[in-house]
Amino acid sequence: MNQNDAQELMTALETCVCYVEYTSLNSGGKKQREMTTCPEFIPSGNGLSFNQKASQMEKCLAYDIEFERWDDIDLETITDWHIIQESDAEYE
Repeated sequence: MNQNDAQELMTALETCVCYVEYTSLNSGGKKQREMTTCPEFIPSGNGLSFNQKASQMEKCLAYDIEFERWDDIDLETITDWHIIQESDAEYE
């Protein structure tokens, strides 16, 4: 995944739930997960306190909706992603 695509994903995660396909750093297996960094979809108190920038990171931190935990994803292992749910809240 190139840097522009990675930044587009990180920006989408801030306001949406995205379907992300990637390779696990731990198991080496392929995963398909519903991920976000949007506070609306994350239990209270578990959100990020910073915005991610692809130019400064090799990995993306995202919240796994189903397993209710944070996961770090190596940007180079992401093979596909798309938005599946947008936030109802308006963010500035």
